[in-house]
Amino acid sequence: MGLGGTLSQERFEWAVEAVCSRAFTADISGDVRALGLSVIAAGVGVASFLLDGTAGGQGSIGPATLCALAVSCFSTVWQLWYALSGSGLTYVMCPVIDSMNHRSTGSKLSSLAYSSLVDAFTATAEAAIPAGDQIYISYGEGKDNDAFLMHYGFVERGNPAQQATLALPADAGGGTFRLGRAGTVGTQASLPRDTMRQACMVELQGMPTSIQWDQQLLEVGDLSTRCRLAVEWRLERKLLLEAWCADR
Repeated sequence: MGLGGTLSQERFEWAVEAVCSRAFTADISGDVRALGLSVIAAGVGVASFLLDGTAGGQGSIGPATLCALAVSCFSTVWQLWYALSGSGLTYVMCPVIDSMNHRSTGSKLSSLAYSSLVDAFTATAEAAIPAGDQIYISYGEGKDNDAFLMHYGFVERGNPAQQATLALPADAGGGTFRLGRAGTVGTQASLPRDTMRQACMVELQGMPTSIQWDQQLLEVGDLSTRCRLAVEWRLERKLLLEAWCADR
């Protein structure tokens, strides 16, 4: 591995997973140094313009003014191109932010963004949050519990993006389809609601445990962390299917 045998494969995989679970995609296009250069250049240009006018030039634009304005324009255009090109998109690991938990909806969400003015990431609350309460960020829209469990090690209850892959009945052509709360997900054509409801019923009937069993297991069961996560994931899937079965 190029490390002299000091790092085992297991430890390497652990480190990679730790980084991947805490890193986030961010746009750091804004450069505080370039922004500062633009401000300084613009200030010099204005000052030169005023001095030229005071010296009897009646507001004429001298070489110093032209130079300062050219630098300011170049820096601004460069910053704009950098932002639009997507060159500032990168993966980031940042202290404190990597400890903030996810929530898809709710009153304690905050928006996370890079600020070139302070050359730092800021989390801005979307509404007033009482002192001492936990604030949340979104790990990304449209992620179902499969993604959350695989990449972050948790299951979100009531996830609005919850999905399930189900088998189509034989009389509907067979195969599989991806079901979300509003219907089929992805590029697949929409299916009749009765067909989707039938697929959900077949899936639920084939499960060895019920929703009530899983709920009771989570309430009173002495489960390991991994077992609890598995039951939570299974329960959220069942609740999605049950909602479709009850839909009329």
